Amino acid sequence: MGDGALVLEYERFVRHGARTTFSIAADSSQVENGEIELWMSSEYFDAIDLQNISPQPNEVRDAGDRRIMVFLVEDPSTTLTVELSARPREIIGWISAEAGVVDGPSIAFDQLSYP
Repeated sequence: MGDGALVLEYERFVRHGARTTFSIAADSSQVENGEIELWMSSEYFDAIDLQNISPQPNEVRDAGDRRIMVFLVEDPSTTLTVELSARPREIIGWISAEAGVVDGPSIAFDQLSYP
């Protein structure tokens, strides 16, 4: 899902408490000053237990309703792909969220956590 500059791959249906993975890929047009700043809805982070982020962000900060992850980009001509693994918690039902690049494209997505 995405427009090429930003692509999100995720499992639309996940078992509550089971591990799920998704990836966010931002192409080289999103690099600014050797970094890409990706964000996700804080609401999504509130609904999951984050298990792992690869590669590890250089910085993570909250900005209102977003959690921003800053990644250093060694080769600005390549696509940055970030893999996240998490477990849904507390919420059984639809989780609506959004992910994007700071000052760039974004993607809204829904994920169903079922018992």
